[in-house]
Amino acid sequence: MVNYIKKTVRRLISSPSDNEKQSIIIILAAFLSLTLWFLVTLNQDYDATVHFPVKITNIPDTIELAFETQPYIDLKIQDGGVDLMLEFFKFDRDTLEFAFNQEFLKNKYIETSFYRDQLVQKFSYDIKGINPGRLYFDYENKIYKRVPLYSRTHFRLAPAFFLENQPAFTPDSVTILGPLTKLDSIKEWYTANITTKVIIKSEEVTVPVMDSIKGLKVTPKTVKAFVKPQKYTQADMRIPINVYDVPEGSSIRLEVDSLLISCLVPMARYESVLNASKSYKASVSFYDLDPLLAHTIPQPSLPDDVKLVSQNPFRVNFVIVNK
Repeated sequence: MVNYIKKTVRRLISSPSDNEKQSIIIILAAFLSLTLWFLVTLNQDYDATVHFPVKITNIPDTIELAFETQPYIDLKIQDGGVDLMLEFFKFDRDTLEFAFNQEFLKNKYIETSFYRDQLVQKFSYDIKGINPGRLYFDYENKIYKRVPLYSRTHFRLAPAFFLENQPAFTPDSVTILGPLTKLDSIKEWYTANITTKVIIKSEEVTVPVMDSIKGLKVTPKTVKAFVKPQKYTQADMRIPINVYDVPEGSSIRLEVDSLLISCLVPMARYESVLNASKSYKASVSFYDLDPLLAHTIPQPSLPDDVKLVSQNPFRVNFVIVNK
């Protein structure tokens, strides 16, 4: 097919027949006529409407502007067909930026006269009209509010290491700048929901503060946390079950009188925890016993740095005996 086309083109160029010459002349004439018409048409001036987004810049930190809808300006412009065609083929419109002015706050709108001169300087088009004539907005004063900071950060530790206590942050609170209507419902703030690198020793970690809510400015952006991991080991202990607050005239019969618990103990305190295990109990209040269930879940009382892993049995059947 390609060879056939090549041969045909060579023949038309080198020795075309009379009919072929006439056809070529007609095609060339039509092409030239179309080109001339296109050029003449595009060289004429036309009216067109172009849609531009608007952005107010240099807004003071103490004020938040709010438009009912995203602000746009329609410019009715006049220019040559070529320039207008290129303008309409743009995928992204240039955002029109206007610097904030205290005069805006008096009437809660921006007059066309404020930005007309800037538009004339910005565009080479002949601007015939601007719509809307005013950009209406509302605004709210911002205030500062200080709230406590809590952790959503996962401190990733090396295997067999645990945190005896959650790290405290320095500072332990943040200051938020924002509209009163938003700050009314904010009672606390959080660190970023991230996972740290693997921590294998005591160290100070820089933690970012959540800063993703539009219209709110949070300081500081980061806080410090001193992370002190401890190496833990597993220990098994048997502890008695104690039912307290039993009223006079009643007694409790338990299916078993003790629990076998498995827990994680700081390596440095392993011996002392085991030696004190006789003082640990799994306590249940009489008033928490539900006769309709006929079983209870004892809660082992352990030191803060001992992490309960499992208890056997988890539920214990009981019978209330009235004397």
